[in-house]
Amino acid sequence: MPDLNLKDIEADDLGRRLKGMGVNLLCPDPLTYAPELSRIMALKLIRVDAFFALLSWKSPPEINTLIQIHADKSYANNPYHACLKEAEMRGVGVELRLFDVDPDAAVSRAEATDGWHVLQHPVDKEHGIREAFILDPMGYCWVPSVPLADGKSA
Repeated sequence: MPDLNLKDIEADDLGRRLKGMGVNLLCPDPLTYAPELSRIMALKLIRVDAFFALLSWKSPPEINTLIQIHADKSYANNPYHACLKEAEMRGVGVELRLFDVDPDAAVSRAEATDGWHVLQHPVDKEHGIREAFILDPMGYCWVPSVPLADGKSA
């Protein structure tokens, strides 16, 4: 597939090209949330406006490694919209795992940002990764991780 300019791609063209599984997060204000998420998790912010944002953690971005963020108002005609009004906190029970994202750096950035809460500081795990758990202002739980050098915990 030729390189895609995802910054300028039209929504209907993007939709036809999506493959695999996508992550779509809802929030009141993508203009604030998406750049903050991009900075803390070291993601590439491809585009953002008042209704929609597109991020990737691969560079160059591939069509199957995208995170989409939609404004609540863009879901007004979606059957899921009613659930948003009733939810105390979004994202409970979902872990969004970002592999090859430095958990120590992500925790440092999160601790310096209002509304972000570190649930677990970076820990070397027995399954060969170092990971942290970070709760964002929307209630989504992000788990940045990197593989351990020898594949075993310290």
